[in-house]
Amino acid sequence: MITKNKHHLIFSKAFNRVARKLEGKYKEILEKRLKEIANEPLTVGKELKGPFKEIRAARLNRRYRIFYKIPRECHVQLINIYHREIAYK
Repeated sequence: MITKNKHHLIFSKAFNRVARKLEGKYKEILEKRLKEIANEPLTVGKELKGPFKEIRAARLNRRYRIFYKIPRECHVQLINIYHREIAYK
């Protein structure tokens, strides 16, 4: 059975650069999380506060966060992947 994603993912250069450098086990998790974000972007990640409230953050695992925003209906722009120690500074 073929499932179609509800939202089109738009990858930034920074996102692609970090995703390529991830270790194998994280790449598998990333693929799963991207499918979840593509299908339900409002329920997967949490909305940030303050000047970043248009950006959402989803957990990749305990270490990394995926940052994205929804600029238009049916589109999700993937901004970057950050280690959690620097993600919220």
